[in-house]
Amino acid sequence: RPRRLWIDAICINQDDIAERNAQVAIMQHIYHTAVDVIAWIGEDNGAQDQRAIALVCELGPRGYTLVVRRESREHPRAFLSLYDTDDWLAFLSLIERPWFSRIWIVQEVVMGKRVTVWCGSYQLDWNDLYHSALFLRNYA
Repeated sequence: RPRRLWIDAICINQDDIAERNAQVAIMQHIYHTAVDVIAWIGEDNGAQDQRAIALVCELGPRGYTLVVRRESREHPRAFLSLYDTDDWLAFLSLIERPWFSRIWIVQEVVMGKRVTVWCGSYQLDWNDLYHSALFLRNYA
């Protein structure tokens, strides 16, 4: 089945201010009409990213239940002890990547219907990453 891809790093000439401004003006529409949004945060750095991604895959759904729905009998702080310092440092390293500091990512993740974060060959659902961060903000 044919696909139409719009890749900001390829489709926007960053050296042409007029073109960049024109593209930024339509990005909301692009992300809103996209079936899938893929957020590339860079190559993976091996074991550290594997730890972070494993944490997000486990914590994301629990974070949703604990923080958003508030439907769990688990005590949130008890869940923190299931992971060691290296796991939390790996997660921090993951979310401190330059991609997370760029303002236009807000449009990507808010307007996209289904957002997948890619780190090297690893895939994460944006909601799991978001709920993991919310959990940590509220309970760490």
